[in-house]
Amino acid sequence: MKKVFSISELPHVWASQRQDEGRTPNQSMYFYKHTIYSYGNHFPIAEIRPNGKVLMTWRGYSVSTAKHISKVRAAISHMDVVYCYSPQLGISHNLEHESLRLRGEINIIKNKRTRSHTKDNARIKLDGLISNAKRYCEAMDTTLDIQLEVLHSTPDDEMQSAYELFQYAMNLEDFDYEKAVADREKRVAKLTKKRNAEILAKNQENLAAWLEGANNSWSLRGDLTPILLRVSADKTQVETTMGAKVSYESAKALYMAIQTGDDVRGFEIDGYKVISNESKLKIGCHDIPHDEVERFASAQKWNTIKERLLSKLTKN
Repeated sequence: MKKVFSISELPHVWASQRQDEGRTPNQSMYFYKHTIYSYGNHFPIAEIRPNGKVLMTWRGYSVSTAKHISKVRAAISHMDVVYCYSPQLGISHNLEHESLRLRGEINIIKNKRTRSHTKDNARIKLDGLISNAKRYCEAMDTTLDIQLEVLHSTPDDEMQSAYELFQYAMNLEDFDYEKAVADREKRVAKLTKKRNAEILAKNQENLAAWLEGANNSWSLRGDLTPILLRVSADKTQVETTMGAKVSYESAKALYMAIQTGDDVRGFEIDGYKVISNESKLKIGCHDIPHDEVERFASAQKWNTIKERLLSKLTKN
């Protein structure tokens, strides 16, 4: 069984859970069963829970770990992801870390010199942090209310402080939440428009180079550029711009199944499951446009085989 994968492919193999372990060539990122790590067991990036939910760290770290996190996030974009400080910490300790983020926003709100729109942003963030804490507890098969009582009953100053911060954040006076969100969205949209244009231009350059055989070393924004396909240098695999790889023959078999009218939902292609083939071909975190599938198939001359198959079916 293959256990060494590129930094782009490894997260996809882990997310598919088709094997128990894998690593990059330099072992900087690896996974064992449900958990994927960056540079050692001290930094778990994400863990797949038995209920299918994914616990993902919100921590920042080095530039290289940030790259690992970005690759993992892309590989689980189709899954139910919940953020926490560390996927392998206990519930109370994760909530304690969440409370420190609450404190930062509360301090902004309480500061008399803070501008009103900044305070509104802090309130929005508080609401998001509380919602995330609730989702985290649900992912752990409990509720935030129950876990706050656990914090409250623990004879530990830090746990008591966490309980108090949650209580304060959950009982702030009312404010015009919808207006605050709308105002923030306008400000963010203005900043995002320019940034997205820059990312799109850079992605187009990278995609052209990738199709010519260059390594995919950037973080592809799938919402800005479509996923593309190519054949590996040794002609044995089909690769995607997001870093996943499947055998050439498996990809070909899936294409033929689609062309003969089979319902390919649930079709397994080297451990990855086809989710749907409606507006796009959706396999795991990949949404591959139909025109890209046809472009690639045409380049491989699979269309010629398709025509023979369709002709044979028509005659029968």
